[in-house]
Parts: sequence; C-alpha cells; structure tokens
Amino acid sequence: MDAPHPFAAFLLQRMDALGIKPPDVAARLGMSEANVYAWVAGAYGPSSARFASIAAALGCTAADVALGAAGIVSAEPTADLPPAA
Repeated sequence: MDAPHPFAAFLLQRMDALGIKPPDVAARLGMSEANVYAWVAGAYGPSSARFASIAAALGCTAADVALGAAGIVSAEPTADLPPAA
C-alpha cells in the first residue's frame, strides 16, 4: 500500500489550528466534502492550481501549502485567519 500523501498532515495541522473540520474547508473552497476527506485520508493531494485558494481558506500562504504538499510542515504558518464561527 502506498504511503499517505504528505498534504494530509499539513491539512490536519491547519484545520486543528483554526478549529475547523473538513466540511468547513470544503465550503471555504467551494468543493465537495469528498475531495477534502480524500486529502485528509492522504489518498491524494491538491493540484498546484489550487494552492492559492487553499491558502486563503486555511489562513496561510500558497508557499505554506506548497511546502505542506511536499511534506514540509511549518510549525508557524505565515498568516492566520480567525477560527470559524
């Protein structure tokens, strides 16, 4: 079996920091919850074309997302959004 995609760890870290769940991420990105759950499960990661929108949804930069997708998870992202209401 293949190893989980490294984006999963980054996504879980950001969701935890923001106090949000996969449905919240899906809503912020205007995409299906199934895709976000697949990211969380490590089935696959996002395309680089989505990095900017993911960054906006997760309160970080596109560079943070790119590094997360590469398996380099920053302990301190460069920007933060307030927690979900």
